[in-house]
Amino acid sequence: MRILLVSNLCPPHVLGGAEIVARDFADQLEMLGHEVFVLTSSYGLDRPEQDGHTWRTLNYTPAAHIDRQRPLWRQGHLLTDYYRYFHYAANTRELQRAITASRPDVLYVWEITGLGLISMLEALNAATLPVVYHLESYWLQYALSPETGQTRLRARRLKKLLIGSVPFPKYTSLIAASDAVKDEYRQIGCDAGRIEVIYNGIDERFLVAPSAAEAQDERQPDRTRLIYVGRLCEEKGVLVLLKALAILAKNQQQSSFVLDVFGDGDEAYVKELYRFSQSRHLDTFVTFHGKVPQDELIRSYDPIYLERTLWPGSGRGDGARPASNHHQHRRASRDCHTRDRWPAGRAE
Repeated sequence: MRILLVSNLCPPHVLGGAEIVARDFADQLEMLGHEVFVLTSSYGLDRPEQDGHTWRTLNYTPAAHIDRQRPLWRQGHLLTDYYRYFHYAANTRELQRAITASRPDVLYVWEITGLGLISMLEALNAATLPVVYHLESYWLQYALSPETGQTRLRARRLKKLLIGSVPFPKYTSLIAASDAVKDEYRQIGCDAGRIEVIYNGIDERFLVAPSAAEAQDERQPDRTRLIYVGRLCEEKGVLVLLKALAILAKNQQQSSFVLDVFGDGDEAYVKELYRFSQSRHLDTFVTFHGKVPQDELIRSYDPIYLERTLWPGSGRGDGARPASNHHQHRRASRDCHTRDRWPAGRAE
C-alpha cells in the first residue's frame, strides 16, 4: 500500500510528542512493507527540502501568543500569523502536488495545525482518496470554539472573524490516542463507530535506559524529583504547575522537591514561566533544560512524571494522567511492549 502521511512537524525538528509518534508509525508501516511518503513542514530548516520519501516542503506558522510585557501595537503581526495559522493556500497546492507525485492509496493525516488548518481541511475534503485522521489533540474543537484558552488572544469575535467558516472533516475512519480523545470528538459529531482507539506505543529505550534514580541525582539526593516533558505553551498548563509548586513552597512550607522542565515553545509564554519562577523564588526548585537529545530525555523519566493539559470543555484535560511512579511505567511497558499497534495488525 502507498500511504501519504501528512504532519505539520517531523523529527528531528520537533516541538512536542505527536510528531515523534507520527514518525514512529511511519517507520513501522514501512517495516511492514508499505511505501510511506511523509509530507511535512520545513520547520527548523533554512529552506524546503526533499529527502527520499520525506518532503519538508510545507510552510509552518506557529500559534500566535501575545507577550503581556510588550505593547500591543508592537505585536500587530500576530493577527497576520493567526490568520495564516488557519488559511494558507500555498500549502494546499503543495498537498495536491504531493498527491499527484506519490499516487497514494490512502491519506493518513496527523496534526495539521499551523499549516493553514481550514485550507488543508478544504483540500482534504475534496480528495477522492480514503482519508484517515489520527487524533492526538483537540485541534478541531479549538477551531470550532476559539473562546477556549488555547491561545492568549482572548478576543473571541475577532478570532472567529479571522478563522471564518470551519469545514467539518470528511473521513473514512478516525484513530484516537485515548478514550478521552474519542469521547471529545464524538461529542462534536464524529461517528463513534468509525473511531478506533489505539494508544501510543512505548519507546524501546525505556526498557533498557538506566533511570535517574538508579544513577542517583547528586544535585538534590534528598528531594522528590518531578519532571515535565513537552511543548511549553499555554494549553499545556505549565504555569498552573508552577503556581501549585509555589503554593507548596510558601503556604505549606514544603521544599522537599525539585522540578525539571524539558521542552521549548512559544517565546512569550516561556518568558512568562521564567518571570513567574523568579518572582516566586522557585529558582532553587525548578530547572528549565530546554530541548535535549531523546536518549538523555528518556534517562530523566524518574521518579515522578507530570503530564497536564488544559482543555476547558472537558474538565479532564487531554487524556491527562495523574502523576505516577516511572518504575510502574517500566513494568507496564514490559507487559504491553509486544502488543500489536495499528501498523502491525490493521494495515494490510
